[in-house]
Amino acid sequence: MKKINIQLILISFILTLISCNQEDILDKYDCKVINIEAYEKGSIETYKTRIYIRIPKEITKDEITEIAEYLRIEYNQNKLLYISYLLPKMGPSLLGWANASYNPNLEIKINGIKNVVAETLKNIKVPKESSEVIGKWYDDSPHTKSSHLIYKIGEKYKMKSLLDDGKYDTNRDLEYSNENGKDKFTYDNDDGEYLMIESDGSLGIYDNNGLIVISTKIN
Repeated sequence: MKKINIQLILISFILTLISCNQEDILDKYDCKVINIEAYEKGSIETYKTRIYIRIPKEITKDEITEIAEYLRIEYNQNKLLYISYLLPKMGPSLLGWANASYNPNLEIKINGIKNVVAETLKNIKVPKESSEVIGKWYDDSPHTKSSHLIYKIGEKYKMKSLLDDGKYDTNRDLEYSNENGKDKFTYDNDDGEYLMIESDGSLGIYDNNGLIVISTKIN
């Protein structure tokens, strides 16, 4: 009996030690679970759990794996599991700086910040009150990446722009005209800037000195 009690105490100690080690994983890498989405059977989504986790900086593949293994045990042992690793200031997104998934084996993909920025900007949202979308465009300039959406509310033209990784957005009222068969849009500014939809569908941004930049149309 004494031997059995010692074995039970030893097993309990080992389980406690494992549990403590698992709980320390998030603290170890100074990361935090910011959102969990669980989809039950019968829903549109497959039976799975999606976790968004905030990491303070870029980490290695081994560290991504260690965190994923902890989350697998803690939140979802028998279902499909998808994890988005988000850097500071990144909003919840299916495309994280890195993604890990169990389906059922672990797969890891490091997307990198450049791809995340591009994906965020290209997914610029159309306002609910929009009655017509004129077009979406993406500018991949080296210093400041941006995306632009021109749409209508009733008879009024509007433009929504996102800068960098979507943290900054602007909204402008536009005035429409047709110049030499091209759609032209002007707005209030001090530099004489205006927009022109080019013959190939791209969006040109001009000022009094001529062309500033060309943005590629997003399908």
